[in-house]
Amino acid sequence: MIIRLSGPAKRRQDSRHPHRSDTAWEAVDAKMARARFTHGGQTIAATLRFDSEGQLINFVSDDRSRSESDGTITPRRFSTPARGYGEFNLVEVTYNVGASP
Repeated sequence: MIIRLSGPAKRRQDSRHPHRSDTAWEAVDAKMARARFTHGGQTIAATLRFDSEGQLINFVSDDRSRSESDGTITPRRFSTPARGYGEFNLVEVTYNVGASP
């Protein structure tokens, strides 16, 4: 299920830990949104793509990194394409997710 938001970037605080977590959502177009999740002082950002039925089909983030042999840190793109959905305990979940560095 997709939560539909309108207007400029929307924020949602985690009600269990309102002082530690925050998610800011920004609609890009009808099938794409950007999200920034902050928890414990760390923030990650991702672009989420949805199909015509509103199901998540890909999650892309540039917040991964790789430690190189020379000691430098290289930013890496990470994606998790979703290829199938099914029902588990009356909740629709993705069951075929890949990951690529």
